[in-house]
Amino acid sequence: MAGTLTCFVITGFGKKADLLTQRTLDMDLVYKKMLKPVCDEFKDPQIDCFRACDKLYTGTIDSFMYRWIFEADIAIADISTLNPNAIYELGVRYALKPYSTIVISEDQLKFPFDFNHVLIHTYKHAGNDIDEQAIKEFSNKLRQLVAGIIPQLQEKDANDSPVYDYLKADIAPPKSKKKKQIKKEWDTTLVKVIKNSNVKNIAERNLLNKVSQDQVTQLLDTATTGNDVAASANKDVLKEMYRVAFDKIGLKNKSVDTYGPYQGLFDNIGEVGFTNTSFLIQSLSKEVNAQKAKGMDEKSISVLPEVSGILKNLKQSLSEKKLSLAQLLEKAEEAKNDNRLRESLAYFALALDLDATNIFIIQRIVLLTYKSESPDRLTACKLAEQLLKDHLRPDEVIDVETLGLAGAIYKRLAEVENEKENISKSLRYYGKGFLISNDYYNGINCAFMYILRASKTKDKMERTADYVGAQKVWKDVIDICDAAIKKNDDGGTSKDLVWILQSKAQALLGLNGGRINKHISALLSQIAVLDNQFSKGTFEKQNKKLTDLVALVQSKL
Repeated sequence: MAGTLTCFVITGFGKKADLLTQRTLDMDLVYKKMLKPVCDEFKDPQIDCFRACDKLYTGTIDSFMYRWIFEADIAIADISTLNPNAIYELGVRYALKPYSTIVISEDQLKFPFDFNHVLIHTYKHAGNDIDEQAIKEFSNKLRQLVAGIIPQLQEKDANDSPVYDYLKADIAPPKSKKKKQIKKEWDTTLVKVIKNSNVKNIAERNLLNKVSQDQVTQLLDTATTGNDVAASANKDVLKEMYRVAFDKIGLKNKSVDTYGPYQGLFDNIGEVGFTNTSFLIQSLSKEVNAQKAKGMDEKSISVLPEVSGILKNLKQSLSEKKLSLAQLLEKAEEAKNDNRLRESLAYFALALDLDATNIFIIQRIVLLTYKSESPDRLTACKLAEQLLKDHLRPDEVIDVETLGLAGAIYKRLAEVENEKENISKSLRYYGKGFLISNDYYNGINCAFMYILRASKTKDKMERTADYVGAQKVWKDVIDICDAAIKKNDDGGTSKDLVWILQSKAQALLGLNGGRINKHISALLSQIAVLDNQFSKGTFEKQNKKLTDLVALVQSKL
């Protein structure tokens, strides 16, 4: 079978929480380590495997998303965590297409009753990692499933949709009027010129297969004169969030552009929008049509100096400035891990413009807002607190990541204002997160807030109760960390190992009265090898504070 098939992966991206079990899964790992590699193995026919966040688009994603769901030769729907968007999109696929849909999930998902009749292929997911054996096993299964579907694509009676299974006598599937309609919207002569040039591969990856010519060039309406485009034209979502937060915390007279985390936010990153590219597309189209009118063919046009110069600039623009949502998030996480906080915040702000209600992106923005300490520590914390209340609602949800953020913000606020009140708030959120998920992050911070409150109280009974509470949590954290470390030693590949070791070291330090022994020293040495810049500073400061606080509390018992 010649040609290229499309495989649209219906899935969440980033870290998603299962509301029933409170397990947090990194959904990107499933796509990057299993789904896409398997599809990329197929050569006859080739399979173009993609998620919505991998594509470039302008405006709302809805029209693109429905087309991808409808026109994809194969769809793989990952319903792990029962992500509502994935469930909805799977339903749309089942309604539009009677065949070629594969449903998958991690093996600990508690399926609702409605899925009892759906064939779901499961894989093992450790949360933040997938070990090599699990990748190998599921990849083999998926390879067989995809290979089995391909011959059925030409069969009229093929069916794996429960909609068409139960209603096959009453309905018929819709037919696409013109498949790959988005591609056909490009001027055919222009496309041939591009494909005769060295821009071909990158243009097909970043432009021709993803957006129409009209959708690219219409962005000229928002541009300023010449090539000096409006850099912030599509960077308004975070600005508006900050503007509302400014008003609520008493900064009504301050400009978001010149005060706080948003000030100069995009100064250090290049353009990532379509605007520069749209100028080049317009110029190229005009020049190509002018040469065509003179009777020149596409191959000859593509080597003309005036055309090849534009093509060279187009290639540069596409390679450096065209970023999908997934690419923006990758750059944001990379900058965060390298402690380039403002750059990370800028990329997350751009990602938010593409997906304005994405909880993971908002959580990262809240984190980076208080971490940046711009324009000062108190203002940054108050802004982060307001964003947290307005967009994440920690008092109404049971999302562990959100609760951890709330605990961290009030922990910082306790150092600059309303000490007693904010310590109790921080302890409440960390404690709630630990109770729900039994995780080392919320646990180690919950114990720290217990010991911090114990150091501040004048009541001996309350001090003793908090100290005992901290000791109990430390013991629980050590058990949690030991289980995770054993899993890693048994063949897992935890990319969070450094955080696990840090949490265990801090728990042991607390139980040992703030004194370092051989066991703790060995852990610290192991951490030093694995640590990254983002976590190192926080860890060392917390250890020093913990040592001092434990000594202070013990002296008062």
